[in-house]
Amino acid sequence: MKDIVPVFIFSMPRAGSTLLQRLISAHPQVSTVAEPWFLLPMVTSTMPGLNMSLYGHHTSIEAVYDVVKQLPNGLKDYDQAIKNFALSIYGSLSTRETSHFIDKTPRYYYIIDRLVEIFPDGKFVFLFRNPLEVVTSVSRTWLHGRLRGIPYFYNDLFRAPGILAEASEKYAERAFSIDYKTLVTDSSSTREKLFNYLSLEPLDKKDAAFVIGKRPPGVMGDRGRFADLNEVKTLSIDSWQSFAEESSTKRGFLQDYLLSVSDLYLGKCNLRREALLERIGRIRPKSFGFLDRFDLVINKLNANLNGYVLRTGLTEKSLSYLPYYN
Repeated sequence: MKDIVPVFIFSMPRAGSTLLQRLISAHPQVSTVAEPWFLLPMVTSTMPGLNMSLYGHHTSIEAVYDVVKQLPNGLKDYDQAIKNFALSIYGSLSTRETSHFIDKTPRYYYIIDRLVEIFPDGKFVFLFRNPLEVVTSVSRTWLHGRLRGIPYFYNDLFRAPGILAEASEKYAERAFSIDYKTLVTDSSSTREKLFNYLSLEPLDKKDAAFVIGKRPPGVMGDRGRFADLNEVKTLSIDSWQSFAEESSTKRGFLQDYLLSVSDLYLGKCNLRREALLERIGRIRPKSFGFLDRFDLVINKLNANLNGYVLRTGLTEKSLSYLPYYN
């Protein structure tokens, strides 16, 4: 079996990673599926604090390490076994012409360091999107446009931005970074740069006419209203503005959420916090949003009932958006 180069896309969920995946997979030498995910349980088999299980994940880690320390080269042998398994799966999912396989799994932000370590010859693409657009998309896609339930996405919304921004700095010499707005407004140039980073030949003119590849097979990934389009759309840029216009409560939520996002992440999106806050402040909401306020009360009540302790340094108002689990 020929060697497959794994291409990992790192981003927040709802950040446009499916679009990026389809842009790259338009190349005839690139294969992919919707979202593999399988490396999460494999890699975290030696990482405490990320899993809960009926069999006891912490005990499992102790047992796995007991095996690892008996291997001739310790963790290196274990990592090599994970790598071999992954490349075998990627190869089985690929065509004969494939040289690269895209593994796009948003929650891989938990294991970036380990993936870089396990796949020294891999390619790593960081995608950054305006966090206000991300949280708006999370609400409209999974919560029917409500604020109630935001706590379930605490790690995705409050922790992932910092993890991703810091990792992109750490691996800047080995990775490729792009912001979503540039991706959708200058997709052709962006793809050309991506192919150069991946050591792939440019698309022929006849192939370049197809802006993005087909929707990847599988049930995971973006299945929204733009999922079946065959060209890049810019409709989702600044989608947060209409969200903020719905109620003053949602506008306030966006203001407080923005304060939780690091300057480093915003910089990766080519954004300035002060400018965004000014834009939010100019919005005139259509209503107060009593239902939205009720959602925040329920979020906070759940947090209190479950003994959640705030250790993130967020603003007081952000208590209303935080989860009841850690």
